[in-house]
Amino acid sequence: MRLTILSATLIGVLAATQAMAQMKAGTCPVKPGAECDHAKMRDTKIEKGNWTNAKLQKADFRGATLVKIKLNGADLRGANFEGAKLEEVDFSNARLDGAIFAKTRMEAVAFRESDLQNADFKDAKVKEVDFKKAFMGNVVWLDGRRCKPYSNGSCQ
Repeated sequence: MRLTILSATLIGVLAATQAMAQMKAGTCPVKPGAECDHAKMRDTKIEKGNWTNAKLQKADFRGATLVKIKLNGADLRGANFEGAKLEEVDFSNARLDGAIFAKTRMEAVAFRESDLQNADFKDAKVKEVDFKKAFMGNVVWLDGRRCKPYSNGSCQ
């Protein structure tokens, strides 16, 4: 009887610990509207999270793995995603001016109607990435060339 109670308690503690790890990654809780400017998220792995309308200016996501993350309307100005792996991440309507995506691997990522001016995508690997109506003025593109000012939806 005592062993059963102890075992159930340990299982409960383990489940609570895993849930807390999912809710808080690095130095920012994964929740809509979180305010975490300068968050240190380097080399973290986060799956199925919602940071809609979060404030993550200059957050450090270098080397992080983000899977099925909602960042709609988030303020990510100056955030650094260099070397990160992004799968099914939605940056629609996000502020990403000056963000760094150099050497990032992206698959099924949406930047619809986002502000990407002066962002850096040099040497990024992209597959099924949606830039529809994204403002891309002065973006450093995959091949290192700079997009023309006022580029919209594609690098011109």
